[in-house]
Amino acid sequence: MAWGFESLHPHHSIPLITNKILENKARIPFECYNFGCKRGWNMAGKVRHLVNRSGRYHARLDVPKDLRKIVGKTELRLPLGADYRQALRLLPSAVAQLQSQIGEAEQKTGQGMKSLRYPLAPDQIAHAHYMQRLAFDDELRNDPRWPAIGIDDVYVSQLRNGMAGKATDAELQELMGEEIARFRKAGNLDAEMGRDEWRTIARALCIAEYEALERVYECDEGDYSGKPMRAAMLCAPYGGPHC
Repeated sequence: MAWGFESLHPHHSIPLITNKILENKARIPFECYNFGCKRGWNMAGKVRHLVNRSGRYHARLDVPKDLRKIVGKTELRLPLGADYRQALRLLPSAVAQLQSQIGEAEQKTGQGMKSLRYPLAPDQIAHAHYMQRLAFDDELRNDPRWPAIGIDDVYVSQLRNGMAGKATDAELQELMGEEIARFRKAGNLDAEMGRDEWRTIARALCIAEYEALERVYECDEGDYSGKPMRAAMLCAPYGGPHC
């Protein structure tokens, strides 16, 4: 094992462990979990897209009327289990999968995506990514080797540059291009690379990733009390368990 140190916060250092069995935490690929809701997620005391049927939670998404013949259903659902907090953690991922199915159905029409089906503001996109990253990390903790895997100090430095606005468009694309593409496929954004809106989204995703990696490190140390330092960016749309 090779050890190194890199700080996410100026007041602590993070041990970096190179392990041949598993990849670096910051480089594990994962699907982007888009939380498909507009601001004001709590409607009549219920979390949008979350339903309870006979004590089991499900993610639910209405199929647009113009796509129902293609999909063959009026709504889509995915099971999330019986535990409420676990269902909340899994909800962003499930909604993203359902939105992707809608996007695929729209492509089958041959007309492409007509408009943004599920538009999200940059802070909502950042929050969705943050929650997704934490949910993914929680799943991987079923493998006892996972907490021993370190965080790439070079990647952390790149995220800092992205957050600060120092990264070029090409560098931001390298960092967050895949995530932006997934949000685009789900109908959450239409910003084009090179525009200010695109950079705002890319920088917001860098912040979300950076914050999530801090929570990952804290969990490695047995600390589950951490909260985002940039609460206005990451907690506005959704009062999840890490907010």
